[in-house]
Amino acid sequence: MKRNIKSEVARDIKNSLKIKIGSTKILSLDATFAIIKSSSYKTFYDLVKSESNWDHKWQISKLFPTMGLSKQYYHRCIHNGITYEIGYDIWSNIHYGYIGKVVGFSETELLMGAGIAQFFDNYSLTGDDPKDSEAIKIGFEIYNDCKENIQSFNADILIQYVMKHKNKLNIEE
Repeated sequence: MKRNIKSEVARDIKNSLKIKIGSTKILSLDATFAIIKSSSYKTFYDLVKSESNWDHKWQISKLFPTMGLSKQYYHRCIHNGITYEIGYDIWSNIHYGYIGKVVGFSETELLMGAGIAQFFDNYSLTGDDPKDSEAIKIGFEIYNDCKENIQSFNADILIQYVMKHKNKLNIEE
């Protein structure tokens, strides 16, 4: 997260979303703004979609193939003496929520975007999986709590956020 928020593409998305239209509605400006915003949506989507740069499942899987677990895309975490199996998707969804807020998307845009992407991935009429949405909301929470001091954010703090919400996430004991 620390590296991606400083990336050129994150800065470009953020800058394009800062464009504000005045209170006077001028059709051509509204259309221009819509084009710029849709371009930002597309750029962000291309970064976070399955198997792209900001989707971490495949990257983690390459580093830690199965970690001895029977399930693909899970890893073990011991927290307070209890062993948990955590789905890799949690990390990508947290990152999606966090970086999406950093660049300037609203929480509603991000949750709706995830639901729309889920529909196109597998034609789900119910939108995004509630566990995925919960992980995205953790990203929002981290952004709100840590935006002024993200450089001191670390894996231990991340695990604390995840464990606080473990009953609503893709985590098994």
